[in-house]
Amino acid sequence: MDILNRLLECEPYVQYAVRKNILRQNKNELSGLKTSVLSDIRIYKYLNDIVDFNATLVTNHKNPDIPIHKLLFLLEVGLDTDVPQIDMVIQQILKNKDENGFPKSMTNIPKHFGGSGEDTLDIIETKANSKYQFIPESVYQKCKEWDFGQKKQPS
Repeated sequence: MDILNRLLECEPYVQYAVRKNILRQNKNELSGLKTSVLSDIRIYKYLNDIVDFNATLVTNHKNPDIPIHKLLFLLEVGLDTDVPQIDMVIQQILKNKDENGFPKSMTNIPKHFGGSGEDTLDIIETKANSKYQFIPESVYQKCKEWDFGQKKQPS
């Protein structure tokens, strides 16, 4: 319980994530805390960064600045389609998918790798396994300076 209490003393976005995802508190009970989360300049910036989801060229799937990583972080914090920017992005993703349901990303595969050499909205298959499952990598590198309740000094 000590860890849980410690997390509930952290930044509002950590508190919100814990209260919504672990303690399963009612959304209505969390409206004030959600307002605090949305007023955090870092969350506000992430929301603005994801709005034009398919305009960002994906040159490296591990790049923490691409919108999908920022969207995943916002969703894991506990924000959802009640937030207009997230709803807009989800609609873009659902609109831009291939015949198998895989979301498309803006990519540019050079001609010497068999691509067109032009920016195009397509799926990225190079990191998928034979069942088209992807393993996320380095999602939280961009957030490494954020406080997630970790100890300031090792014990």
